[in-house]
Parts: sequence; C-alpha cells; structure tokens
Amino acid sequence: MQASQSSELAHALGGTDSRPALSLSIALVPIVHEFAIFWAFTWRDWTTTIIPGTMYAIAAVRSLPVTLPLQSIALGLGRTLVYLILLIYTFTSSNQISGVAEDRINKPDRPIPSGRITLQGAYIRWYASTAAFLILGAAEGVLHWTVLWVLLTIAQNFTAFGKHWFTRNAVFISLGTLCIMQPMWVQFAPNNPREWQWVLTLSVLSGILFQVQDFRDIVGDRAMAGIRYRLHLVNVAPVALWPYFLL
Repeated sequence: MQASQSSELAHALGGTDSRPALSLSIALVPIVHEFAIFWAFTWRDWTTTIIPGTMYAIAAVRSLPVTLPLQSIALGLGRTLVYLILLIYTFTSSNQISGVAEDRINKPDRPIPSGRITLQGAYIRWYASTAAFLILGAAEGVLHWTVLWVLLTIAQNFTAFGKHWFTRNAVFISLGTLCIMQPMWVQFAPNNPREWQWVLTLSVLSGILFQVQDFRDIVGDRAMAGIRYRLHLVNVAPVALWPYFLL
C-alpha cells in the first residue's frame, strides 16, 4: 500500500519524466567515449595540424579586401575545423596501427597499447575517418589535397617511405604542410602568387626543421632497430641541427 502511494506520488511529481533524460545520458556515453579515444589518438599533434591550420584560415580571412559577415566566418571556420579533425585522425590512427610495438615502449598511454581499444577497433576508426575525410574534401572542392594527404599517410605509415629520415621528414612534412594549409586558405580566399610564395616557404622550412623530431623516442627506436631505419642519435644530430645554425 505504501509502495503504491509512493509510486503515485512520483508519477504526480513527474518522476516518469526521468526516462527521456536517462535515455539521453545513455546515448551520450558512446559519443563521450569516442571523443576520449579521438583525443587520446591526436592530442600530441594538435600543435602541428589543427592549431596552425586554423590560424592559416584566419589569415586568409584577414587577407580579403572586404569584411565577411561574422556568420560566414564562423561557418567557414567550423568547416575547416571538421576538416582538420578528420585529417589528423586519419593520420594518427594509421600511424599508431603501424607502430604498436614501438608505442608500448615510448607511449604506452596511447589507445592501442593501453588496451582502451583493440587493433581491429583502430582499423575501423581509420577506415571511417578516411572515408568521411574524402567525402568532405570532395564537398569542399579540395579533393586533390585530400587524396594527396591520404596517399602520403599510407606511404608514411605502411611503406619504406616512412622509414628513411629524408622521406619521412623533408618530403612528407613539406608536402603534408601544403595539404594542411591550402584547403584552409581556399575556404575563404582564392590562391594568389603571394600566398603560394608564403605557403611554399613555410612548407620547405617545415620539412627542413622537422628533422629534429628524430631526437624523440630514442629508446623505442633503438629497441626497434631491426625493423626501423631512422638515424641513430649520433648520426641524426649533425643532420637535424645544421638548419638551425644556418637560420
């Protein structure tokens, strides 16, 4: 009798309205989980992709002779952000698929070596993000840059291209910088000779200076010496540092 009265009171107070809220909470769980996985895959690379790419898009806006409506700028930046998110996700997911053994030594907190997702789960995320990336690239009219990035990603992470210090740094970083920056620019402004001069200079300098990244993860590189072909520390130092002295 008392339980029945409690049930009636809860109904009178709108207690059954908690069901939609509970359903919404349950629906949000996989979304939050996927965002956490995305963050774990990509957070180390935001400073070389999402942040500079967004800044370049803002530079394109600033270069225009007229002031765009705030709504147009916000929508354009939103599209560029989604593009950059997919761009970095396609790269980091495939990079970590091919580097599980090394990550167990250098970066055990990453999703695969930490056991947060399986290798099969990583492949699914790579395929899905790549498909979405290509579709978005086609919709935004930058499919050629999108395809080039996908091809560079595959070469960098699954072929000998990514095992030599010159191709993995000078070639990939230089071309990759173009793949990041050019779609950002054309979202707001047309290409022009001055912009090409700036982006080519930025790309070449990035390809030269990013050789210093081979100073990272030395312990894991030495452990993987039988299958990896990066320069050893004693050899990479003069090659990686000479551009800094020239600058």
